[in-house]
Amino acid sequence: GIVGYGRMAEVGHHPLIDSLKGCRVVAVCDTLKVRRDLAETKGVRAYEDYERFLSDADLDVVVVATPSNSHCEFAVRAARAGKHVMTEKPMARNAAEARRMVQAAEGHKVVLSVYHNRRYDGDVQGALSLLRSGRLGRVLAVERRVNSWGRHETSASRSSTGTGASRRRGAAGHCMTSVPTSWTRSC
Repeated sequence: GIVGYGRMAEVGHHPLIDSLKGCRVVAVCDTLKVRRDLAETKGVRAYEDYERFLSDADLDVVVVATPSNSHCEFAVRAARAGKHVMTEKPMARNAAEARRMVQAAEGHKVVLSVYHNRRYDGDVQGALSLLRSGRLGRVLAVERRVNSWGRHETSASRSSTGTGASRRRGAAGHCMTSVPTSWTRSC
């Protein structure tokens, strides 16, 4: 299931999940009726109440696709309900929230993951392979640009609002998360 059925959930997570063998979205939870109605047109149950959503017997995994200031609350509650959790990035607003999420997942023996789709893009994997081959020598810096949704952004162009969401939507988060930590170990 998906909590927060905005654009990323509708055009990203939902079709991707449904394309995986043995996986399908069975339910969504959103406070906006228009989003719940949209989900129902796609053949899934739609909930306004998060506790009712979590009690859906067909729900095994919760994708948290809400503004980042709510990731911790939704993830912890899902873990306590025995559901595996995947959050959109950023995982949390700070280290204390991230620790709460990890502790809830460990305490309830569920998987907690953060969605980093760009790490597996061909260009990122190709660059990592080239780096590991040693043909580049010692790498001192990495710059990554991603064109997305018609805008060009770098990691410096992302700004924060009170909700933890980006004022300027785009690919800036992908620039940061597409540089796997294994790159730094390789340099």
